[in-house]
Amino acid sequence: TLPWNEQTAADLIARFDELDQTTYQTILLRVVDHIDHLLDGGLMYSAHSGARLEEAQVMLEPTVTLAEKLGYPELGVEARALTESSARMKVPPPLQNQDKRKFSRLVAPRTHQIAPIPKLRQILWRGLGIRKAIRSLFQSGKNS
Repeated sequence: TLPWNEQTAADLIARFDELDQTTYQTILLRVVDHIDHLLDGGLMYSAHSGARLEEAQVMLEPTVTLAEKLGYPELGVEARALTESSARMKVPPPLQNQDKRKFSRLVAPRTHQIAPIPKLRQILWRGLGIRKAIRSLFQSGKNS
């Protein structure tokens, strides 16, 4: 619901003092998400790396301004450094996504995929807290 583009950022900056706490938190998440996209240099591996870099450069100053207004100037410094670093990156064309898909797709080989039954067991084991329940049973047995 909060597009990350130059117009939206300009609007947020202009009415920053009128925004509510939820919007502040949402803006902070968007700033951090923007930095996360720059962090691994991933935008330079895209078939559209030039356009993606241009978007990052357009969003740099609004991102820095919003980070400062939110009270996190170090995020603005990080965004600036990462944008400059991305601009200097040279990724060989064979390593870029050549088939013009919007996102990369990686499918794990069968040897690394979990079969359905063990996967279900793993989900149940983690999700229902069975581990904690069993551990507490054994720990209570030791105490008695």
